[in-house]
Amino acid sequence: MVVAVDRFDGTLDGDVTLDARWRILGKNGDEVAFSRSTFTEKVAGSGYDPMVAAMSRALVALSQEIATQIRALLPR
Repeated sequence: MVVAVDRFDGTLDGDVTLDARWRILGKNGDEVAFSRSTFTEKVAGSGYDPMVAAMSRALVALSQEIATQIRALLPR
């Protein structure tokens, strides 16, 4: 799998944005899936801790989206 993060930033009192392109590769290295994902999370509070929590939520959302696609590709 290849993940390219195009944007991952935010403001202390606003939103965090994660914008990434990702590819899932087969055993022979061929691309079997490609997507671009953008997630925006509200920063719930002021300071760095709430901003980092929002960044963490965005990463979880990206991970879940990729995992869902991987599961869909698995043989039944």
